[in-house]
Amino acid sequence: MWPRPYTMPRDYLLPFLSVCLFVIQLGLSVSDLPSIKLMQDIVCKHVHRIDSPELLPEEKCRDEPVQQRLNFIMMGMQISATISATLVAFPLGVLSDRIGRLSVLGASILSMILSQSYAMFVRWKSDMIPLEAIWCIGVALLFGGGRSVAEAMVFAIIVDTVPESKRQA
Repeated sequence: MWPRPYTMPRDYLLPFLSVCLFVIQLGLSVSDLPSIKLMQDIVCKHVHRIDSPELLPEEKCRDEPVQQRLNFIMMGMQISATISATLVAFPLGVLSDRIGRLSVLGASILSMILSQSYAMFVRWKSDMIPLEAIWCIGVALLFGGGRSVAEAMVFAIIVDTVPESKRQA
């Protein structure tokens, strides 16, 4: 009834998974600095009551009230993401044994895209939405677990595909 699932030769799977893991890590790492700079600018404008669409000079936003509020918001984001990933890691691991690791990997990547999209939306609409609303990025990560689950799925797929005779002791 169901068509045969697509299978990839082992010789291509490991390089493909390595590239996927690298691209995921690179994409998330490269976006961190501009996101922090943008949030710092939003917080700075809010604290100093500046209503300008242009980015403020870096030195203007280095004062303590701005940095304290920025750190508070960043910690809320980290806590939200960590709690969400922790809550779903084990259930997604069990689910990956039942429905397949690739499906859970896809859900994890989708959850990262959704959480980053939500964060971008909150930053974009920061004049209408309080920046603290960004703490809800963990809600999207409840769907697929985010970065940690994606890494776990990639490593599990590698372990599943490499024969035990070729593994290092």
